[in-house]
Amino acid sequence: MNRPIKLLLAAGTGSGLPEVITEHVQATLRPNETLTVQEVDTVTDLRLAEAGGHDLAVLILNNILASGGDQSFAVRLEQVLDVVRELSDGGMPVISLCGFTDGLDVANLAKAAGARFYSPLPFKVSAFQGAVRECLSAEVHAAGAAGALLLPGQQDADAERHEAQENP
Repeated sequence: MNRPIKLLLAAGTGSGLPEVITEHVQATLRPNETLTVQEVDTVTDLRLAEAGGHDLAVLILNNILASGGDQSFAVRLEQVLDVVRELSDGGMPVISLCGFTDGLDVANLAKAAGARFYSPLPFKVSAFQGAVRECLSAEVHAAGAAGALLLPGQQDADAERHEAQENP
């Protein structure tokens, strides 16, 4: 029996990341699973997509923020984290990725908002695919966002990136 998997993806257009993320999610699927992807670019689009019955959301936080207009990074980040909270509260597992933090502790902010996993960009493919597989497992999906984790090996990379941003 075929099991459809619906992915909500906010990775930013023109970055090449939607294709890369989709490829890595696809690689985790079992032979009886098929992937459908809904790509969105803005906080508004994410909110509209909430009711779509998705199995997983992968959000590149700083790429969603690019659509936030003239607001500060911190204000735009809070808007995106509100959506992470809404998705997680609705039972959807969320993987949050971020390539720019502007000195903010995005890992802990994303986890506090309910992201199941967080990783800075670039991410380790094997760790990302493991997070996807875990999020798609029946146990995690049924449990919702009970406890967030950094992708394995990413805590050091995030600390190094944070240090580099503070001390250019």
